[in-house]
Amino acid sequence: MKHTEYVADTEAVLIGLSKIANLSFTQGEFSSFEDEFSDSGVDETQYIIKGVDLEISVILEKYEGYFLVSISGSGKVFDKSKEYLIKNCS
Repeated sequence: MKHTEYVADTEAVLIGLSKIANLSFTQGEFSSFEDEFSDSGVDETQYIIKGVDLEISVILEKYEGYFLVSISGSGKVFDKSKEYLIKNCS
């Protein structure tokens, strides 16, 4: 299954999703990636966190203030992650 939402505070959402799915993610990782993206001059890129039960991907676009956060997976972890993402989207 897959679910996607627009998110403004992406770092906070990634922290929450990572806790639900027991994924390795440290506060500041996405912010650093976003800074590198901004400095790169590239129009679009993707940030991915993969786990056993869930994959999280974030699409970064040069001219967008919000990011598309997608989750893919199945079972209880996906259901809890989807619920969290819906509650925390913009």
